[in-house]
Amino acid sequence: MSTNAQPMAMDNLYLSRKVLYTRVIKVEEGYAKQPCAVCFEELLIGGKAILLPCSHVYHCGCIRKWFKMIN
Repeated sequence: MSTNAQPMAMDNLYLSRKVLYTRVIKVEEGYAKQPCAVCFEELLIGGKAILLPCSHVYHCGCIRKWFKMIN
């Protein structure tokens, strides 16, 4: 897995009143074909994803919806 993904933008998700700093990235070879941990579908090359500080990568819509559900 490539750890030098180029950030497209910064995005903040909120978890129990704490700000979780994330990066919106363009999916490249290193992250492609990995499953999103929320929906379990593959990340597609060229698509957008959110990279969390723990290095897990998710579809943007999936992780935002999940954070809204748990807060």
